[in-house]
Amino acid sequence: MYKPVPLVSVFKCSRPVVLLNDDADFPLSIRGSAFLVDIAGTVYGITARHVLAGYEVGRMRLQYRPDSSQMLPVRRFHFRPPSAPAADDDERFDIIAMEVDMPRLEAELFGEYQPYKLGPNEPLLPYDAGDNYGFHGWPNDRRDVDYERKHFETAAVLADSRYIGETSRIGIHEINVNRSDEIGSLDGFSGAPVFQVTHLDATISRPTFAGMLLRGSTTGGSTAYFLDRLCIAAFLSLCIAHQK
Repeated sequence: MYKPVPLVSVFKCSRPVVLLNDDADFPLSIRGSAFLVDIAGTVYGITARHVLAGYEVGRMRLQYRPDSSQMLPVRRFHFRPPSAPAADDDERFDIIAMEVDMPRLEAELFGEYQPYKLGPNEPLLPYDAGDNYGFHGWPNDRRDVDYERKHFETAAVLADSRYIGETSRIGIHEINVNRSDEIGSLDGFSGAPVFQVTHLDATISRPTFAGMLLRGSTTGGSTAYFLDRLCIAAFLSLCIAHQK
């Protein structure tokens, strides 16, 4: 049976994307957002493929928790399958999964920042106009890098929005971001987890995984787009099949 959880807890699966670079003084770059999911005992880090533009896929890393310098052990990466359509603008394939090396995983290091357990019993999503949706990411304008101390700090933002509808592109949905003037730029939110949120009372909500934020803009408006969970589930099914 589904048990409601505090809203903040479900977004603790979110992480900033860390990229290894060739700078001897500071070999880390921070770009975009990601989230961790646990599927049948295997943990994956999910983000949008375009977040890694200009970098080799193997340079992606994710922290055990956002306040830790310890990185998750990587087994391999999964991205656009060879059977995918040739069109580069097909956003269904703007996704990459970092498979965690489970034998080397130190699960206790997650602390309260646990991966989201994604299973077959997720509640159905009606995708009704006006429904409340939330996403949690790591915007570019909320990060600070101290090159002298070789240290970086990032601040996450939890944004809420209203569902508009599915676009003409398969699996891509549109949402309208609330209080966009307070959030500022959406740069850095690509790859953030998106949940439909049903408020049960003042402290308890029923969040349902909806997908991954792909892009958005608060310039002249407050529109964002996300890849739905059916496309993500299909992609992860290919990842799991590749494990065997």
